[in-house]
Amino acid sequence: MRHVTKMIGRWGWSRRILAMALLIAMAVGVGAESAQATWILFPDGTNHPELDWKYVETEHFNIYYYPEVENTARRLYAVAEQIYDSVSGYYNYEMDRKINVTILDTEDYANGWAAYNFNWITIWATNLYAVTRGRSNWVDDVFAHELTHIVSLHAAANFRGNLLGLLIGGSRTSRKHNFDAGFGLLWGSERLPTWIVEGSAQYNSTLYGGDIRDAHREMVTRTAYYEDNLLTIDQMSILRDGNSLQGEMVYNQGMSMNMFLGETWGLDTTAKIWHTAGLTNYTSYNSLLEKELGLSKNELYAKWKEYLAVKYQREVGRLLGGNEVAGYKLKLFHQDPPDDQMNVWDKWHEGLANFHVQYSPDGEYISLASSHGPDQNWRAKLYIKKTSPDPTDINSGKIQEIGKLDGESPFSWSPDSKKIVYS
Repeated sequence: MRHVTKMIGRWGWSRRILAMALLIAMAVGVGAESAQATWILFPDGTNHPELDWKYVETEHFNIYYYPEVENTARRLYAVAEQIYDSVSGYYNYEMDRKINVTILDTEDYANGWAAYNFNWITIWATNLYAVTRGRSNWVDDVFAHELTHIVSLHAAANFRGNLLGLLIGGSRTSRKHNFDAGFGLLWGSERLPTWIVEGSAQYNSTLYGGDIRDAHREMVTRTAYYEDNLLTIDQMSILRDGNSLQGEMVYNQGMSMNMFLGETWGLDTTAKIWHTAGLTNYTSYNSLLEKELGLSKNELYAKWKEYLAVKYQREVGRLLGGNEVAGYKLKLFHQDPPDDQMNVWDKWHEGLANFHVQYSPDGEYISLASSHGPDQNWRAKLYIKKTSPDPTDINSGKIQEIGKLDGESPFSWSPDSKKIVYS
């Protein structure tokens, strides 16, 4: 600390330090009898006084539900303790108080999330349908995933209770030179990268039997590998607003990386990493990996890519050898964006998410669902385009918008190619 003080003083910051304090991300624990935090129940901030809330208890959980989601609650009640035994046993960590679980179906939405400092899990009754993943038992999968977040983050906590961590920072503003400068240093388990946090949740769900490393995930990862389009180790560390695959690839590659850790260093390797995070004062997760695996993050990433090379060359090597057939890119805009706007237009030009591409039965039209456009809020639209006998001329005409879809719903052509059925 003496050296830090001298450094700050040398820079002339000593009188202008604006913040040097504990950021205590602390919340009052929500008990089984009181669910007063609306934002925990409903992330969009909307209250639902019309719901007739009920709850049921197990040894480690208080499950809140209402009559419309009772079937989901019954399924969760049947498997909750089995999943708890699997996850807590893997991390060798027992929770010291019950976890509150809320089941919702108040909107057309499918997801789950966990707030480990509140010991709270929220899941939606609607099954998550993702074209980049295969099928799984929704309740088992989402609950094992979210419970892993709760248990693993507690196991890796440098602090106990509702204290997330310690943030020390300072800043200086100069009106004369018109600049702001600052620094921040976080001490706590929240420093772990997304590929570890989300990858381990999927990995633990797989170990339990809720999730599976399915053919869809393998297809996406394999394609990215052969096209030299895998996320870098740093890109795997955060979720950002990129395109429809970036966020999913963080999950996908994170799951693959955790499975690689298990196959190479032992099934409990991920648990060891989390516990090491809670027992040591490492300055970065890179130093944590070096301590636990003897490899830096870049060395681990390189070994994982070598693992993929062996795996995929063995699986599809016989299919490669000059017989590939290249496709043609279908543009959603009929005009090219100006060169100076490519950074702004690019993700809309390609479409955030494009699904269900198919030809009409008579072969006259190509159709797809796409969330292209900056204001779609992930709601897809249905597009059709008259095809050309020459496949290289696929972008000669203008694509036509037909209507809005409910989410990413599939659609079907009538046998005579005169109608499209969608919702």
